[in-house]
Amino acid sequence: MAVDSAAIVYVADTDNLTIRKVTPDGVVTTLAGSAGQDGSADGIGNAARFYNPGGLAVDSAGNVYVADSGNTTIRKVTPGGVVTTLAGSPPFDNDGNLIAERGSADGIGSAARFGGPLSVAVEGTGNLYVADNDRITKGTPVIVPPRFGGLSINGGALTATLSGISFPVQTNIVSGTLLSVSRSIGSASGAEFLRAVVK
Repeated sequence: MAVDSAAIVYVADTDNLTIRKVTPDGVVTTLAGSAGQDGSADGIGNAARFYNPGGLAVDSAGNVYVADSGNTTIRKVTPGGVVTTLAGSPPFDNDGNLIAERGSADGIGSAARFGGPLSVAVEGTGNLYVADNDRITKGTPVIVPPRFGGLSINGGALTATLSGISFPVQTNIVSGTLLSVSRSIGSASGAEFLRAVVK
């Protein structure tokens, strides 16, 4: 879920494979995708397809960025409902044939690889941050994602954290600081940590 400056709420309706828009007076419309129709097609409004859309972020121009987890891609939805794929490549074509491997590779556009991005955040400069593959990936507006490390806030003490110890499940930018909620790997309690990432 993401909220823009006009208090419009955007929701990734994962089960219905759509991106929904809720106005401040409670009017709900489908911005992109078609209920029950999965796929990876770019397009306008209900012609676009998603496969397990998850985390959302919205920029100052009202563009919505989608972590399309099942398609292992980052998608952009304009205020007019035009959907384009910014980074990554779906693993399967519309006939179910394997066309690209999931993974973790830097690159521009479809050359970048994701394992199943869970969350995305956008800052005022347009940089995107993607939670995927046990790390946070930074991408420019054209998605050239270099990797960088993070810091973990644990019990009030700030300690260095290595990638792979916990995996990020939600990201957001608050007052210019990237925050990530991470779940511990191998923890019986499924402990979650708030991580402040130094850019």
